Order: sequence, then C-alpha cells, then structure tokens
Amino acid sequence: MTIRKDGKAKGEDLKLLMNVNEIRSFIKVEMSKEFSAHQFIIKLMEKETELYGKLLCKYKNATITQMVIGKYLQNYQTQLGIAQKEKAPGPDILQKPSKCAIWIQV
Repeated sequence: MTIRKDGKAKGEDLKLLMNVNEIRSFIKVEMSKEFSAHQFIIKLMEKETELYGKLLCKYKNATITQMVIGKYLQNYQTQLGIAQKEKAPGPDILQKPSKCAIWIQV
C-alpha cells in the first residue's frame, strides 16, 4: 500500500485490504460459532494488527473504520460463511454505547 504525503491510502480499496478468502479463514479459526461485530474487530486488532493499521490509515477514524468493517461483514456475509442473527446493544471497541450485529458461522 502506498501512503501519500497527505496521509491518505492510495491504490487499495477495502476489498483488496480485506481479502474475502483470508477473512473467511480468520473467522473460522479465530471466532466462536456466534460472535458480535465488535468481538470480530477486537480480534482483528489483536491478531492482524498490520491490516487493522492499514484500515485506520485509510479511514482516519476508529469509529468510521468500525462502521466500514461492519458493512464489509454485512456485504460479504455469504462469501465469509456467516449470517446475521440480530443486532444487540453493547459497548463498541472504544467503550461507547452502540448497537452491533451478532453473527453466526454457517
């Protein structure tokens, strides 16, 4: 990935940064049968720090980055082998009140 002088990511979009096959494998290995989007993001931060760092560089804001990751899970759920069960209240990764999707592996 190239970072421009203004700090913005260039040359990669989310689909390239978050390869569906790699994320599917990550979910199978790292996540429980049922997990929240926030749990996924926290695990991604812990296990794939370089990827999460690239996402933060691209979106410049942790809240926006979380929203983008959540949308990614929603948009690619079939390819990722997950299905959305419900939305539930709970703190986000910054401990702010939030609703997030609960996912199950299928």
